Amino acid sequence: MRHRLFMLPIVISLCIALAGCSDLESSHDAQEYMITNRVPIVVSAGRNVYDNGLVYHQGSIAMFLDFATMQSMPICNKPNCTHSDSTCVAKSCVANTNTIEPIIYHDKIYYFTSTNKIVDADDGKSQSFSIHSTCFCSNIKTGETEAFLQFDNYDPTGSVNSVLIDSKWYFIASDDNAYRRNDGSWSYGMGGKQYLCCIDLETADFQNYGLVNDSPFAEYNNIREGNYTGTFNAQVMIEGVYDNKIYMYYQYVTDQNELINVLESSENPLQAVWTDVPWIYESKVYDIETHSLTTSNDPTRAIINSDYFVYFDTELECYRELKDESESNLAGFRESWSPKIVNGKLWNLRKNENETPQVYDFATDEITNIQSMYTTYDSNIYACYDDKYIVSYIDENKQQKYAAVPEYELIGDTK
Repeated sequence: MRHRLFMLPIVISLCIALAGCSDLESSHDAQEYMITNRVPIVVSAGRNVYDNGLVYHQGSIAMFLDFATMQSMPICNKPNCTHSDSTCVAKSCVANTNTIEPIIYHDKIYYFTSTNKIVDADDGKSQSFSIHSTCFCSNIKTGETEAFLQFDNYDPTGSVNSVLIDSKWYFIASDDNAYRRNDGSWSYGMGGKQYLCCIDLETADFQNYGLVNDSPFAEYNNIREGNYTGTFNAQVMIEGVYDNKIYMYYQYVTDQNELINVLESSENPLQAVWTDVPWIYESKVYDIETHSLTTSNDPTRAIINSDYFVYFDTELECYRELKDESESNLAGFRESWSPKIVNGKLWNLRKNENETPQVYDFATDEITNIQSMYTTYDSNIYACYDDKYIVSYIDENKQQKYAAVPEYELIGDTK
């Protein structure tokens, strides 16, 4: 039986017209909101945090959560819009992408589409794989949409994270991992050769800064033959911006048989490919000042923002902070799936058999266990706004909720 598996400081005012209603079936008259951007802003899959709001998906609709009112609404300029077709900005900006989130810059929202096709040679004896990508921009106040920039050979729609610095949008674009099988058919999808690219949203200038996953072993993430075929953990990940550098990483095995053996021997291969494969993680760094892309010895899978660089040391089994070319241990803060740095503190709100909700204060070097209703199996923290933390959690009805919570309430009873 064959199994096919795929795994995969400038502040700018943005005046946007948003439908003043969170009901997706009907929207009232458009209202004006001011959105301000942090710089750099790191756009993660599914959510995009601004100074005063959060852009996220609700189904196939792009929504904006206003931190001041804690009201959510589609990013749409049309009164009484049903948000069901391509004339709706909230629908079109997320309709044709795999993972990369749209970005808001000034009064426009930018997003990608990409198409590919097999091209026959003039002599009919050979074929090639062609990619055509477009960056669209939609005016959120008027709904007017235009093709901002078009480019070939690279597909940006699979980029998991991206970064906006000043007017420059950095993202990962791939060759779609295309190859021709022995029977003449073509295969393509996630992974493949992946490049750090950038679009200047002021000038429409496109730049390719080079191949990121350049190890000769990166090809081993693709299994072409056997019982399990597919692409495994091949995505280049952008982690964040620190010390005026963009940090990324990718992973590979030096012997493909190690990957194949795990897949074939495990009762749960999708889990085992994360936990049992001897992955090698390689860090790549792009220097924004020198425009150089280099391999780095810095730790990977880090929690990074402009002020902090924190990673989990597997040998010491604790988190460590890189600071002024030295390191300090965050002893006692337990390993968790996706902790976040917000307001000078490292937070984990997730509560399950493997994770303990905690907060570490970088200023006082204190760790506090969290005991509140906001710690659930799928909780997250996004920002601190007006002395309250913006969080999401799962309520008693197993529905995701957003809340603005003061710190004492978020931490709860610490006795």
